[in-house]
Amino acid sequence: MSEDLSTADDARLARWAYGRPGTDAEAARAQSAAEELERRAIERDAAARAVAGAGAVLTPAARASPLGHGAITSTAPIVDAQSSTDPTGPADHEPRPRGRRVAAIVGAGALLAVIAGVALPPLLDTQPATASSLAVFDRDDSAEEREYLTLLLRQGQTVSLGPRVLGTIEYGTVIAYRVIRDEPASDLVCLAIAEFDRAAQTPVIADRQCLDRGEFEAAGASMTLFGIGGQYDVDWGPHGRAQLDVLMTDAQRRAMDPGIEGVFLDITETADDLRYLTEQPLIEQTGLAVEQLRRIFPVPALIRDTAEVGGPTVTPQTEWVAAYTAVPVRPIEQGESSGAADAPDRVACLAIVADGVQRESRCVAFADLGSRGMLLEFEREGRTNLVSWSTTGEISAQTASTE
Repeated sequence: MSEDLSTADDARLARWAYGRPGTDAEAARAQSAAEELERRAIERDAAARAVAGAGAVLTPAARASPLGHGAITSTAPIVDAQSSTDPTGPADHEPRPRGRRVAAIVGAGALLAVIAGVALPPLLDTQPATASSLAVFDRDDSAEEREYLTLLLRQGQTVSLGPRVLGTIEYGTVIAYRVIRDEPASDLVCLAIAEFDRAAQTPVIADRQCLDRGEFEAAGASMTLFGIGGQYDVDWGPHGRAQLDVLMTDAQRRAMDPGIEGVFLDITETADDLRYLTEQPLIEQTGLAVEQLRRIFPVPALIRDTAEVGGPTVTPQTEWVAAYTAVPVRPIEQGESSGAADAPDRVACLAIVADGVQRESRCVAFADLGSRGMLLEFEREGRTNLVSWSTTGEISAQTASTE
């Protein structure tokens, strides 16, 4: 009797489907797990299309990959070696490597947010393990794959066939393409890793490697691709789907998904922001040494009607909603070591600042921000304003009249 896999989570199913089976029973379970993952992906896709067709907006949570994350991770992938993608469907066509977007809509009752971008995982193939891996090039390309082709061509690469998406693991998407030349005659099979470069705010091809087609058909490709978000190990061919693995350090994970600190990467640091670090004007007032600070938006944009062209006038005295992290400081007493064993705890703060002066603030222990978030409430011009820093890193603000 076949095993009931309906209660297993997606991560466990992926481990079964893409692990290396040692027995016939494990091979059968791998096939069943792949089919169950495909069934769930189809259901999610259908639900997403139904919601989109009804005119609703898909939230990040509705479209996020179900796989979890660890500190240093060997994580099961989402693999798509042979599946065909509908070129007209709306849900699957954005490149998976994605950064965070800043939505800035200001005015009374408006919401300003920093939103994490995500993408729907691909459908899984059900081709038998004996099928040639190169059959992936026989299907039509998707809109997403055409965007990866554009990235390769911009890097000066020659692409004769492909690329095709083999799978996504953590923050990287593995793609395959072929390079065929007449003079001198050659046929290369290439693998590449596509990621989202947060610093440049653009998807990139982080690394690529090629081998001769004859070598591929004899023994397949076993390659290590080095990306921004980790070391990606790929075993593919000569038959069946790709096996993906990734080794990711804490630093690499923060570079790809800084979580609650994402605002400091997503908003460009200005000279005025940098002043709070170089001059540290808040130390005397608050006893806090600022580590990083971003002014999010001017307070007048929140509490007034700024529909006119150009928005509110900003001067050095204009109040800004700001987010920052800091560490408490105090003078070192005579005879006390400057290398005290107990380092001061970091704090995260929302504040109203103007010209180096903090006028309103709310701070919490940085370690607590990820579990409970933070809310700053202040009043200006007869309006109550609420600014929140959520556990997912979103910063939003709302205002309402107190009358």
